[in-house]
Amino acid sequence: MARPKATPHVTAVVARKDIISKRLANPFAGGSLEIPCKLKDRQHKSVLTFRIVNGEIAPDHTWRTISVKGWEFATPEDIDGNPSDYGFELRDGRLVRGIRGQEVLMKMAAADYRAIQGAKDARNSAAVEARATKQAIVAAASTELGDEPADFLHRAIKHIEITDSRERVPDAKDYVSATEE
Repeated sequence: MARPKATPHVTAVVARKDIISKRLANPFAGGSLEIPCKLKDRQHKSVLTFRIVNGEIAPDHTWRTISVKGWEFATPEDIDGNPSDYGFELRDGRLVRGIRGQEVLMKMAAADYRAIQGAKDARNSAAVEARATKQAIVAAASTELGDEPADFLHRAIKHIEITDSRERVPDAKDYVSATEE
């Protein structure tokens, strides 16, 4: 007697327009994998922020991340769940992934991380304000003194260069939306 054929397992197919509408609603979701922290504060928020550092970016990248930027190596006790669920394995007391263990999981106190991000934001805001001040000075000089003095001031006041970096700070809402995708 012939065995009945097994019914193939069909997964849900999501229309491209649905994917795009989700991305437009939350454009930064789905970038990095959220790694939940085992320790929570009174509001049930993580007390640690995690970051995956790729040591192959530069020979001293991991060292700079620790010595200059203040990150520390994460341990299995820091994360909620099994490290292998997130692609990590324990080598030399560090959670790593990749063939040579080039990606390492780092941690920082969430309060420290937020303070650093706030300082970056304040510095960038000050730079934007400085650029607006320069433009106001040049515009006032042009109106009151003419084009030649305004051009001189424009060249004499040094160009302000704004550099910016952005890091995704996951919260519970982002974690839920990232897992729904």
